[in-house]
Amino acid sequence: MMEGVIAYGTGQGAELGVRAAGKTGTSQDFRDAWFIGFAGNIVCAVWVGNDDNSPMKNVTGGSLPVMIWKD
Repeated sequence: MMEGVIAYGTGQGAELGVRAAGKTGTSQDFRDAWFIGFAGNIVCAVWVGNDDNSPMKNVTGGSLPVMIWKD
């Protein structure tokens, strides 16, 4: 199921060309966004948000966190 997040879902930007899987997430009012993914024996989580808990400008787990994770 989690491979489908990268193959067909909100995490498509995390495609590495190898078998990988993950989960995106976005909290209420865009305050937090994350992507947690794994490929082979490596697991990595990326969280983005503001230190003061203010909303971000429409950042979702499938946008900036996925790009950071892929890099």
